[in-house]
Amino acid sequence: MDIVERRGRVDDLVLTDRTDDFDFVRPDGGENVVDRLDFTALDGTTRTDTWLSNKEELRWSVFNSGELGVWDPDTDDDGLTDGQEVHGLTKVNSRSVVKTDESVSYGTDPADADTDGDGYWDGWIGVYGVGWSDNVVLYQEHLSTGDGIEGEEVVPEQIGTHHVSSPVPGADVDSDGKREHSNIHLGESYWNGKAGHSADPRDAGSEPDLDLAVEVDRYENASKLPIRLLDNVSRNYALYGLNVTFTESDILSKKQLENRLVSRPRDPNDGRPKFVELPIGYQESLEIEQTYHNDTSKFYMFVTTEGDQNPGDLPQSFNGTGGVASTNGNNFPSGFGWGVLIFTQDHDGTEPPNHTKSEHLHKTIMHEIGHVMGAGRKDDGALLNPFAEVYSGSDSSPRDPTKEYVGTSPYDDPRWSIMSSSWVDEATGPPMDGRYFAFSIEELLTIELKNIDTVNSNG
Repeated sequence: MDIVERRGRVDDLVLTDRTDDFDFVRPDGGENVVDRLDFTALDGTTRTDTWLSNKEELRWSVFNSGELGVWDPDTDDDGLTDGQEVHGLTKVNSRSVVKTDESVSYGTDPADADTDGDGYWDGWIGVYGVGWSDNVVLYQEHLSTGDGIEGEEVVPEQIGTHHVSSPVPGADVDSDGKREHSNIHLGESYWNGKAGHSADPRDAGSEPDLDLAVEVDRYENASKLPIRLLDNVSRNYALYGLNVTFTESDILSKKQLENRLVSRPRDPNDGRPKFVELPIGYQESLEIEQTYHNDTSKFYMFVTTEGDQNPGDLPQSFNGTGGVASTNGNNFPSGFGWGVLIFTQDHDGTEPPNHTKSEHLHKTIMHEIGHVMGAGRKDDGALLNPFAEVYSGSDSSPRDPTKEYVGTSPYDDPRWSIMSSSWVDEATGPPMDGRYFAFSIEELLTIELKNIDTVNSNG
């Protein structure tokens, strides 16, 4: 506006009914005043937006660098509204009383997504390039109403990427010589206090620890393709600011796998020690991890040919699945102890036919490593994987009640994201185009990167 460009006095501007309005994010409906104001914020807490009139926004722009969008409640798209960054956060208690949340203090720059310039955005979850930020701020609220994210609630920008420069983390996934970051940014407000992380959006020296080292063993008869894909997987995770590194450790022969292992169980029929057998089931996976996992400061992944049926009801069969994770990162209980298994024979690229074996394996590794970080746990519920997994966008039992649509064709199918079941062609639709796979906002809402099974020093 002219008054801002001239850095004149706000009082010089004649405010009309239109310009004296204010940006205030609120949900639709509600039976009383508070119900029409409060919503589940991106951190899962019931909050309201914080009043910031257009006059205040104009005054802020006069006395600070940057300019606030008088029609956009979250100018910098970092997931915190302009009012929340200027005036702080509210919290709604059980009696529907709105109070200032004294436990959180911001004072961050509402016109700069990264106030302290350390490469991590200020808010909980922000989305780069959104045209209208209400749908991001209200994403948690929209998940719990109707049939998930649909219609006018969709945030199509979440599947894209944008170019970034240091210190923002990222990776070159399109071979253009420039680094990209997902349009979704997990900010310092998201990481601060989550599973032992510490991060302050106002302090460049306070950053989250987002490193995960993975030790990888492979059965000698299993395809080497998953090993060749690990650099691609690392770059894919780097799009979300996550530093996942892989170290290939042992190539295990059939003889090694068939030898008696350290904690060998005894056959209930004759009391004799059992052998590890192929294909790999639950008991064999435990034996392999306990024997061949060399560096327990790293997470453990084993690549083999195929999974086996498991006795009894628990855990689920490993047969016919592309991979399986022993935990969903919630540390309750700590997990089943085998880490992640990748089964190469279940990725033949023939059903459905419109993808390659490499693409399918890439997605499977992203999916299973995602579980151990906590991705998708909001759908899965409280039970430990792999028993209660709810695949993103699934209409089959157990059904996903919070589907996330991101627009029209080819995304008229909500199974486009990493934590969806097996393979869906939407996973390589534009703009991903097979170069990377995308997490949804809901899948990322439970990422924690600390409570990880098979890692001894996980904080």
